[in-house]
Amino acid sequence: MNNHTPTAFKGACLLGLLIAGCSVNQQQEVAEYRKVLDTAAAPTTAPAAAATLTLQQALQLANRNSDTLASTGEDYLQAIIARNRAASAFLPTISAASSYSLRDDGMGGTSDSTTATGSGQMNIFNGGQDLAKYRAATATIQQRRELLLDEQAKLLLNVVATYYEVIKNERQARVYETSIKYQEERVRDTEARVRLGAAKPLDLAQSRSELAATRVSLTQSLLDASNGRSTLAYLIGLPAVENALSDDLTIPDAPGDLAPFMATALKSRHDLEAARHAAEAARQSVTAAFAQYYPSVSVNFDYLLYHHPDEGGLWSGAISANIPIFSAGRIEADVRTAWSQYRQAGLHEADLRKQIAMEVQQAYENLTGSARKLVDTRDQITAARQALTLSDRSYALGSATNLDRLSSQNSVQNAELDLVKEQLSEKVYYLVLLRRTGQLNLTTLVPSTAPTARS
Repeated sequence: MNNHTPTAFKGACLLGLLIAGCSVNQQQEVAEYRKVLDTAAAPTTAPAAAATLTLQQALQLANRNSDTLASTGEDYLQAIIARNRAASAFLPTISAASSYSLRDDGMGGTSDSTTATGSGQMNIFNGGQDLAKYRAATATIQQRRELLLDEQAKLLLNVVATYYEVIKNERQARVYETSIKYQEERVRDTEARVRLGAAKPLDLAQSRSELAATRVSLTQSLLDASNGRSTLAYLIGLPAVENALSDDLTIPDAPGDLAPFMATALKSRHDLEAARHAAEAARQSVTAAFAQYYPSVSVNFDYLLYHHPDEGGLWSGAISANIPIFSAGRIEADVRTAWSQYRQAGLHEADLRKQIAMEVQQAYENLTGSARKLVDTRDQITAARQALTLSDRSYALGSATNLDRLSSQNSVQNAELDLVKEQLSEKVYYLVLLRRTGQLNLTTLVPSTAPTARS
């Protein structure tokens, strides 16, 4: 064995160390999509137990802690990596190789051979495939970015709906608790009347039945609120949510005309913008597929770095060209598939436009209808309370039955529950409209151009 052998092994070991040193900075990779999502300062810890969890804090916590959102962010990161891979097609590739062999020379001895070579290859022209693939990868990055923002908007709306659902159930529970106190007093009054013979046992049974039904409704509201808090904790990434929730959101007095909302949606919806970029990526894929019909040219170069025993010939180079003459229909199939995917992307974009128009109109009508219902519900409460007062007086004078009084009491309770529900539903409908028009995010829950607002 010759004394040059350790040099080859040292070179191979050095190459292995260089490869092992190419580690990936995980934090930097994650930061690539976090900078798209974190448009506002987001808290990383829950508020103190005695503090109030505001809607803004809940949204920021969900944005920070959602695994689903992070998974979508990884799709965006992978699109960036794919473009880097596409860009590498424009650059040469260089590699080094070494080998060592030992053989019996047939004369009772051995001979060895050590070789180290360097190779390079560069694509000169391939019909424009590389450029088209690079442009398609760039469009895919934009598509994934818009889909990431769209997923964020979905998450925020889900948090909003759950947050206000908890508030609604807890407020309804307070309405039931107030009603129960009133009904318990009525039961005691009816029991005294029955003992004095001024009321019938039927009246007492009716009052007790109504009280029991209200207690059942109270239990259900408390259960719904508890389940809602569990869902909210899951959405914002906390073990539990025991904090008080605040309804401090203000919304405009009137939404205005429908047309501006439609125009804003077509300009601002992230899913529609993603569909546009997907169509562009599909168009570039058609170009890349068709470019396979063109000839391709590449350059190859090999250089002998070291050889033992010594041999002549240090380098070799070659220019190769390839012209597709017959591909058994493979290229044609690729082109047809690319065209089909391009048409499919266009159909998806067209259908999404129609869907957005429908969603915006429905959200707009829900918001305007809720405002009208609030006016009627407030009038209903006023009238129901007046009817209850009159029923109590008539019952005391003996001109009305206990059933009349219970019916009036139910009307007041139902009207108060409807008011609680509609007040919170109106805010949710407003935020849904923001979502449908592509304006719901961490920083613009209420547009700065909104008219005079009400709480």
